[in-house]
Amino acid sequence: MARAAPSRRTYTLLQIQRATLAEEQGMAEYRVFQGKETTQIDEHTTRPAEAESWYYEPSDYEGAVLYSPPFATQDEADTAAAMEFQEAE
Repeated sequence: MARAAPSRRTYTLLQIQRATLAEEQGMAEYRVFQGKETTQIDEHTTRPAEAESWYYEPSDYEGAVLYSPPFATQDEADTAAAMEFQEAE
C-alpha cells in the first residue's frame, strides 16, 4: 500500500489558533514562523532561511522563496505582518 507523501508544511497549534482568530475577527490571515520551520530560501541570496530569525507570509502562500525579510524577534515579525495586511484591507 502506497503511503501518502508528507505535507510540505506543518503548522503548530499556535499558528492554527492565530489563523482561526484572524478569520473570526475578519483580519487578514498571515502566519509568523521561525526560519528553522521552513525549507524556503531567500530570493536574493538563494540561501535557506536563517534558523533563528522570524518571518511572515499570507496563510495561503505556498511559494518556494521567503515572503518577508528576516526579523530578530517574533513580535517584530508579527507587527510588520499586521501593518502590511492592515494596509491591504
